[in-house]
Amino acid sequence: MRTFTCKQSGMNCSFEAIGNTDNELARKIIDHMESAHNMQVIPPEHLMKVKNAIK
Repeated sequence: MRTFTCKQSGMNCSFEAIGNTDNELARKIIDHMESAHNMQVIPPEHLMKVKNAIK
């Protein structure tokens, strides 16, 4: 089981996601970033923070 929170990536947001696979978790994160943070493209520096926040 993989988990992610926006707070762990440095954002002031309470979003949490859980996925059975990296792909499932990535889809949830991307959907959230697009809708809640208006990020159509995740900047490379933020993408690294997201990757490091996945547990």
